[in-house]
Amino acid sequence: MPLSATLMDLQHFADSLERRKRGADTQAVLTSRLSKESVAVNLNQEGGTALKDGNPEDLLSGNKTVTFSRNDGEEISDENPVEFGFILSLMKNRKTEKP
Repeated sequence: MPLSATLMDLQHFADSLERRKRGADTQAVLTSRLSKESVAVNLNQEGGTALKDGNPEDLLSGNKTVTFSRNDGEEISDENPVEFGFILSLMKNRKTEKP
């Protein structure tokens, strides 16, 4: 089976290689908790996801209900999904690259 790579794969490789050449710390860090300030919720509104009830940030606490719908009125299904994601930001106090 031949291997395939996209332009995005090559860009990630080039970025990582450049950081390593500069001596940057490229190791991943495991953590069991993230602060609310380091995570943002992203709804794929262009893909048809709409917020019906609640606040997307409530997904981070797990204490409240968040209800999604389709902005085109279609019923949520495999063919008409809703999509949301979590955007992780760097912690401000953690130095990730050497000057």
